Amino acid sequence: MSDAGGNESIEPGAAPGFAGSDQITDTIRSIAAQADARSVFGQPVTEGGVTLIPAATVTLIAGFGMGSGYGPYPHSEGAESGNEGGGGGGGGGAAISARPVAVIRASEDDIEVAYVVDRTQIVMAGLATAVFLIVWIARLIIGTAEGNGAGAAALARAVRGLVGSK
Repeated sequence: MSDAGGNESIEPGAAPGFAGSDQITDTIRSIAAQADARSVFGQPVTEGGVTLIPAATVTLIAGFGMGSGYGPYPHSEGAESGNEGGGGGGGGGAAISARPVAVIRASEDDIEVAYVVDRTQIVMAGLATAVFLIVWIARLIIGTAEGNGAGAAALARAVRGLVGSK
């Protein structure tokens, strides 16, 4: 598309000069259109006057990249230049994950939310904390042995402070 002066104009949202830019734009729009309440709340199930609605957390991660390059390829003096340049490329990827977080129970009398406990996250948080503490204690002990740290005395004071003993 050109303007009145003969200059090429670019439509909003378009990536100039890339063959796959329309496909990427369409893909992004398609993914964005799916981000609605139906992705988070499952199909309600009703039985005996009680309706159960599953709820989940949905995470979408996407990345796209494009590249291009033009110009002659550098060559040594005296060599013939057969390469006039060129280039281009692109790629992308996406990942989606969903994990249940609750079940909503609705009846004529009340509404309850039963949260789903993710034991894996609890265990991972515990392991990360344990690793941090082990590294921290090891650094204190090593610092004392090398003479450049507060060391075990500071650790003992900190533990006594936590448990309230003197």
